[in-house]
Amino acid sequence: MIEEDLDIALEKRLEESQPKYTDREWLNIFPEFKEMIPDKIKELAIERDIVVKEANRKISLIEKHGQTSLGRWFYGEWVRTNEVETVKRLTLEIKRFEWLKYLAGTKEKSKFEEKVLLAREYPILDLVLKHVILKKHGKDWFGLCPFRKEKTPSFSVITKDNFFYCFGCQESGSGIDFIMKIEELSFRRAVERIAIG
Repeated sequence: MIEEDLDIALEKRLEESQPKYTDREWLNIFPEFKEMIPDKIKELAIERDIVVKEANRKISLIEKHGQTSLGRWFYGEWVRTNEVETVKRLTLEIKRFEWLKYLAGTKEKSKFEEKVLLAREYPILDLVLKHVILKKHGKDWFGLCPFRKEKTPSFSVITKDNFFYCFGCQESGSGIDFIMKIEELSFRRAVERIAIG
């Protein structure tokens, strides 16, 4: 067995041996964590804003000083690989903490909460493809941003994380966020819309 395959097998076995708790159960096990959530959201948002500013600064430099199309492509990929991936990760973490904050403020699981959980798990690619023409590049999908007019695709769908992000306008989020924005619906209506398919 190749060493990398062995690492993956061991990691999978370890993960399977861990207890499976829901987010609400984790919050009940560690109630002191509830108080830290708002500060963590602010901290992540500040970090994300810094990375976005740095990415925009680098993109401006590439546009001004890029000598060749190959050079512009290379440095663009460098920014995408570093700053853009960091922005995606931070945005996902913020959304996760916002969800935990929501759970910390509720008492019992309602039917609506069940629908929210199902809507969050609904494949975002299926939702976006009803509104945007996408092409697959590597693991992700790209197309023109549906929230503004553009000529170069900057809208991406990251199926692994069930998440969308636009490099142009910085709109991002889950399938619920996408439906809220594209169809101009409230959170509740977007969840209901996804739930009925």
